[in-house]
Amino acid sequence: MSSRIAIAGKQLAIVIRGWLRSTPDRLWGTDPNYEQLKALKRHDPMLAPDPRREIADYIASRLDELEWEVTYPEPEPQKSPPSYRGAREQH
Repeated sequence: MSSRIAIAGKQLAIVIRGWLRSTPDRLWGTDPNYEQLKALKRHDPMLAPDPRREIADYIASRLDELEWEVTYPEPEPQKSPPSYRGAREQH
């Protein structure tokens, strides 16, 4: 049996956020207050709402509270690529 690597907290939130990144934008909606500031050109793009981050952080914290362990299999060691004989070696 291969060993497994546990992830939790911020690492888990980053993984969840990666999965959520592939969801369509239309599912997330917009923040009306931020959109109003954006229309007035008084917004700071660094402070833009990030619903994917918020839900990922929430899910990760709930899993921690429930003491659920999320793991993934330890990667297999990489094998050496097969050696190819060059044209010179074939003669």
